[in-house]
Amino acid sequence: LPICYTSVSKAEELQPKRIFIMLGSNGLAYMGNTYMSEQMSLLVKELRAVCPDSYIYVVSIPPVTKEHDSAGQETMVMVNGYNKLLKGMCEEVGVVFLDLCSQLEDSSGYFSAAYAEADGLHFLGRTYRFMFAFLEEKTR
Repeated sequence: LPICYTSVSKAEELQPKRIFIMLGSNGLAYMGNTYMSEQMSLLVKELRAVCPDSYIYVVSIPPVTKEHDSAGQETMVMVNGYNKLLKGMCEEVGVVFLDLCSQLEDSSGYFSAAYAEADGLHFLGRTYRFMFAFLEEKTR
């Protein structure tokens, strides 16, 4: 029989030093910020239970471009609302919140063209390098 892993069972097996979680961009349009932040809280608590020695970091979801925002499916109002809930949840459960979103915004508060893929939601290749450098700096 094939083995089926979940993120929690795989983390339990690996017992990593650090766990980074960035989830929610794709759910903004149909799940709602409150539901998603409650589910993130459950995930964090499950991970903490099976990986008590791991450092857990919740990373904000990234911004969207002004053009993507205008389409209305995922908007900066949704992004900012969700990230605010995530930050509060992290404080409540005692894990670290890392605000990547603000690092990727342009001067008008949208996803910078320097980092955004043409769809206004996903990362260009250079954005991953930027993100990894940010995470490395914040978790030393």
